[in-house]
Formats: sequence, structure tokens, C-alpha cells
Amino acid sequence: MSRGQAQKAEAAGGVVAGQRRIALVGAPSGAADERGEHAMRLLDTMLWVLKGTTRDAWSKAEPDDADIIVIHRGDEPTRTAAWRSRGKLIVEIAREGETGGADDNVLTYPFPAKRVLELLEKLSGKLDDSSPAPAVSAAPAPVARATISDTDRWALPEALRTVRSVRNDNLWLVARDGADPVLWLRGDGSAYFATDAFVRTLHADGSLTTRLELRDGYPPPKTRVAERPAGEFFWFAGFNAGDGLAPWLDSRQSFRITAWPDFGVIRPDAAVLRAVALLQVQSLDVGALAARARVTHAVAARILNALSLCEVLVAGEARASRGEARLTEPRGGFSGFLRRLRTHLGLGVEA
Repeated sequence: MSRGQAQKAEAAGGVVAGQRRIALVGAPSGAADERGEHAMRLLDTMLWVLKGTTRDAWSKAEPDDADIIVIHRGDEPTRTAAWRSRGKLIVEIAREGETGGADDNVLTYPFPAKRVLELLEKLSGKLDDSSPAPAVSAAPAPVARATISDTDRWALPEALRTVRSVRNDNLWLVARDGADPVLWLRGDGSAYFATDAFVRTLHADGSLTTRLELRDGYPPPKTRVAERPAGEFFWFAGFNAGDGLAPWLDSRQSFRITAWPDFGVIRPDAAVLRAVALLQVQSLDVGALAARARVTHAVAARILNALSLCEVLVAGEARASRGEARLTEPRGGFSGFLRRLRTHLGLGVEA
């Protein structure tokens, strides 16, 4: 059976060859810290972004019906022993710095999409070598998809980071504001499609990206939407996610930029331009950036988050590789203005 046939059968509710079921088991109520909960949500996001790139099709299920069960390290010891005795494979999510387990079925947070893809392929091989998994019903109840709430503001940025990491050319992602589709993102993270009205709202309404739901979908309609650079959407998703640093950034770290975002379409205010100009010539942590750019700590964090999501932010001690192109100048008619701004600030660029 081809992958396309398998996906059609899965959509119809049937169990097909090469279909695997995975259960994501959260920690007991009140026991998980915020990073642990975030790690489990990140894995959930990666499962659907990786759809179509793995050898087998993966779908979420309850623990009793699953082939693989994912838990937080140290949680559910009694149930874990029972699951193992029934032949189920256990994956543990551990925090950075914790000792590895007896095997390598451990995801250490923060984990990249590549590590998840490798683990899924390895687990598929183990299941192929083992006895058949416990029987499941032919038409399981669909698993409800979580929606983005005000308390989970990082779901969309994490989904976008995963898209950039996987770069699945066969995937289209659709963002919904409520029930209505408003944006179509190409799976390689290079472009998105939206109406002019949506773009105006994106620039004017800081809360828009925090309420969008992004899921796997279908290509954009042929009319009423225009193609735009994905960096525009990524910038606003990062900038508006929250007043603190993103979970994947370290507040003790200094940062610099390797290129300018496309400010010709983003069109930020002067304070943002001033901060980005500083990061072009020196490495700064969030506190130093706020002081030097004369912005609040929250705005400095938002700028770093947006630059990171646009993939132009690196750790301060990172060095350009041999042959790397010089820092990319901003586009869209702003280059002269920004050159004058850097001169005014005394932030000349080495020739």
C-alpha cells in the first residue's frame, strides 16, 4: 500500500499496515513544571508537522491502545512497569542535564525535530521486530486537537520553528482564527498566502498570532490571496508571543544577528531598528540590549524572540564560517535609512 493510500485509509478511520499509535502521557496534576508541559506540547506539534516524512504513519491514542507511550522521566512508575510487561515501548522526556536512561529511548528537552524523526524511525524498526501490538478497534474515536489559549502563547512559534527545521515540501499548513482559515503556510517555511485584510490585521493587532491555530491542511485557494515572504509572519509570531524570552533562548546568553530581517515588509518602529542595529555590531544579552537601545526589558525580549524565529539570531560567541557572506543589508527601501541610523548611533560596520 502506498503512503497516499495509507493516509486515505487513516482519514477514513481504518487501521492500515504501517500505522503506529503513540500516547502522550502528561505528568500527574500539579507535578509537571512548565518546561515539562511545554516539552510534551512540542512533541505533539512535531508529530503532525513530520506527517508524511516518516516510514510509518503515526496517530495519537490512549495508552491502552498505543504501541509507544511517552512519559515525563520519573513519572508513572507503576503504570510504566505494567505497560512494559505488555510489550509497549516507553519513551521518556528528560530535562537537560539529567542522566540518560538504560537505553536511548530518551528525548532531552529541548529536542530538535531531527532527533524526534530519528527516534520514530528507530521505534518503527523495533515494532517490526517484535510481536504484533495489542489489537485496537477498527474505528477509534478521533483525538481532539488542543487549541491555542492565552496561557499557551508559545504553541504557534514552536510550530513555526518545527516547520523551518523539517522543511517538508509536501506539506501545507493552515492557520485558523476561530473556525475560518485565514493563512496558508508552505511546508518548507519559505512563503505564506493570505488576504490583504489579514496582513493589515497582522501588522495592527498584536494579539492575532496568539489566537491562531496552525494545523496540517491544503494548498491556498487560487483567488483572493497573495503570496508573501514567510519572514513577515514569523516576525510577528515571535514578537507578539510574550514579554519574556522564548523558551528556547537563554537569558544568560548574549546574541548577535547574522542578517537583517526583511524590514521592507515588516516595517517596525524606530526603537526596534535601533536595537537590531546594535545587535549587528556587538553581542548583547537581553538586559544589555534593553539598556543600550533604550527600550524596556519586555520589548528587548520580544525583539530577540522575533529575530530568533526569523533565523537570523545566533549566540554571541558563534563565529562566521569561512566563506560566509557579509551581513545582509535590509531590503525594501530601508537600507539608506538604516545606514543613517547606524551612523547616528555611532555603530559603523567594518568594511
